[in-house]
Amino acid sequence: MRKLLVVLALFTLFSCSKGNYSPTAPTTFPSQLGGMVHNGASNGPAVEGATVKLQGQTNVTAADGSFAFLGLTSGNTTVTITKAGFQDKTIQVDLAPGQNNHFEWFITPNP
Repeated sequence: MRKLLVVLALFTLFSCSKGNYSPTAPTTFPSQLGGMVHNGASNGPAVEGATVKLQGQTNVTAADGSFAFLGLTSGNTTVTITKAGFQDKTIQVDLAPGQNNHFEWFITPNP
């Protein structure tokens, strides 16, 4: 009888726990976005002091044209780049969850 109770207890334990785990909310990982802003077409010089905005955050490019954002929500988002003397640029990007997304963007000087 004792062996039967042990077997039943083990069966119940394994049958209730196997495959029945479901978290209450999906796990999400923040995205990162970084890159460079260049003057003009491909291989143009870096643009220092350009303002890069997305998801309510603002960053200004460094002397080498680089910028970085951390802790972003993954998915489709809009990036806006502005700088006096250049045409504004708006880009739609799809940020991969938990990834470091890197982009090279080129802004055009005003005529």
